[in-house]
Amino acid sequence: MPCRYHCPNCKHDVFEEISVNVTTSFTVINTKEGLDYGKQSSAEGGYVDRFQCASCGYVIKDPDGTPISTLEEVAPVLKKLGAYTNEETMGEP
Repeated sequence: MPCRYHCPNCKHDVFEEISVNVTTSFTVINTKEGLDYGKQSSAEGGYVDRFQCASCGYVIKDPDGTPISTLEEVAPVLKKLGAYTNEETMGEP
């Protein structure tokens, strides 16, 4: 059953994973305007701290108030909060 999840606070439907203590590297390229960042070439270490709304920053938490730190936990928690729409029944009376 396809669902569309959204932020319980602002209804935005894009989330972001926030990781901490990560070492990243990016290539630096020459452009007509000077030096600029290219693509990310590596990311090492760190851990996922939380998932949050990409718009308002609402942190998704489990019933105990602990921030969710795995993608597999996000949908069930949002569903418990009623922050989803069942796309199969959208538009039905």
